[in-house]
Formats: sequence, C-alpha cells, structure tokens
Amino acid sequence: MIYRNKMKFRNYFLLFIFILGAFSCAQLPSKKIPKTFTEDDDYGLIVGTFALGAQKPKYQSYKLNLINISEESGLNNEMKIIIAPKINNKKQMECDNVDGKKAIFYFAIRRPKGEYEFKEIMGYLPDVYGEHYVTITSEYPFPSYDVEPGKITYVGEVFLDEKRRKIKCGSQKERDISFLKEKYPGVNWDLAQ
Repeated sequence: MIYRNKMKFRNYFLLFIFILGAFSCAQLPSKKIPKTFTEDDDYGLIVGTFALGAQKPKYQSYKLNLINISEESGLNNEMKIIIAPKINNKKQMECDNVDGKKAIFYFAIRRPKGEYEFKEIMGYLPDVYGEHYVTITSEYPFPSYDVEPGKITYVGEVFLDEKRRKIKCGSQKERDISFLKEKYPGVNWDLAQ
C-alpha cells in the first residue's frame, strides 16, 4: 500500500514537472516562419512584428487574432498568433530583435488568398481563480491586408505600449525585411509588398 502511494506521488510529481517545463518556455512565433517561400507558392505569406516595451511584460502571453474578412471565406477563418515572452537570468526579455526600448517578435503565416485584418489582441493572466484573457483594444481600427498567392504581405509592426494601454500600428519594413533576409535566406523577401 505504501509502495503504491509512493508511485502515485512520483507519477504526479513527474507530470507536474513536465507541465511546468512545457509552459515556462518562451513561445516565439518566429520559430514557425517557413524556411522557403517563392512566387510559385499556392498561398500568400503574411509577415509582421509584434513589439512590446523592453520592460518586464505585464501578461504571461499575448494572442493576436487574425481573421479572413473576405466574403468568400469559409468557416474556421481565424488564425491565432501566440507570443509568450520569457525573462532570462539577466532580467531581459527573450525576443527575436531589439529596437531601442522595444522587444521585437517576428511572425510569418501562410494563408490562402483573401482579405485579412487583426480582430483583437489579448493578454493572458493566470490568477488564483483560474486563468483569463484580457482584451486590449486599439483607439483606431486595424487596417486590412490583401493576401495573394506567391506574394508576401508585410503588415508592419503592432506595438503594445503596456504602460499607456495603447496599440500603435506602423511600418518598420526596412528594419524587418533586412533582419528576415539574414535570418531566413530561403525565403524570397523581395516579394514583400
């Protein structure tokens, strides 16, 4: 009986350690950027950045919801981009790039032809009552983007100023495309529009 309880405890402890390890890792959307992309692709590529102030993030993770708003779009037309920044031993945020006081996270997603826009940005906060997402709204509507097969649609930078709770969208195309060209040489970044 005692042996069985020890085995149960050991199994639960190992499960706890596994779950803790799985959720404590930084989740960078740049790990999913395709290694190749050409003008012969059947899908288009949506490319952009999510930026945070370089201080400790307020939320444990962030979710950008991208939706296909084309009339001919079918069901299941929503795509989630999840960013889970991690603070390293030096109390710095692990990210893809740093621009001044901004931590930059790159993303690229293959999508079928259509018109897309960001629906919302959500911040994830675990608490004693469970877990919940907080919707972070923008003063201005997000622009929409046309995606064409074999073309790269650069959507720019979505910057979340957590201190002011404001979202700013802007272009950093020169910075971003030069970084991506160096990091992912198998993608024809000259197709970016």
